[in-house]
Amino acid sequence: MKKKYIIIEFFAIMIFLIIPPLLVNPGTTATIANNGKFSPYIFLRLIIAIFLYYQHIYVIKKTHGSQKESFRNLILFCSWSALCFGLLMVTQALMQALAMVLPVDYQETSIEFNLSRFDYIFVLFNLLAAAFYEEVIYREFLPETLLLLSGDRKIFVVLIECACVIIFSMSHRYLGMMAVLNALLGGIILRLCRKKSLSIWAGTLAHFLYNAVLLLFAILQKK
Repeated sequence: MKKKYIIIEFFAIMIFLIIPPLLVNPGTTATIANNGKFSPYIFLRLIIAIFLYYQHIYVIKKTHGSQKESFRNLILFCSWSALCFGLLMVTQALMQALAMVLPVDYQETSIEFNLSRFDYIFVLFNLLAAAFYEEVIYREFLPETLLLLSGDRKIFVVLIECACVIIFSMSHRYLGMMAVLNALLGGIILRLCRKKSLSIWAGTLAHFLYNAVLLLFAILQKK
């Protein structure tokens, strides 16, 4: 794939998908996975994420795995998804503890509780789609494209990795600074998971389970 097309695509993704969340005003209320309602926006993001994922794997990297590599990747997936999920939960617990002792607001996303069982299935689908989208955009496309364009020069690697984590964390600015800090730590954990597991799938599963557990806690708190 020619570099000029990668550059054009990169700027298009930046303008339409990465920059807009950075401009959302703090204090804006967010709902968990669109509260079980169909969202064309979530569906469109999922389609874009699938396209970018397969483009990166089969067009840019041209990955072809053997049976031996598949078994190794399965072991990496299981171990890193479990470790990543555990670290995300520890980070969430730490943020909750800090919010109890510091004079700052830790705004949570809201959820309607007049949902049917079918609605909750849609909520879980939306959570999975959102987790996959964020892993593709922030852990795969953004850092890997910048590293590709920079030629993987060592002087840029640290700067690129730090910038991508900061961009991801600042996309949560509308939830308050505690959410930004939580996303910063979570972004580091998920990017490390992506690099060590050699795919986005371990991070996607951990990310989805993390969001699903927070949803469960929110439901139990309201009962």
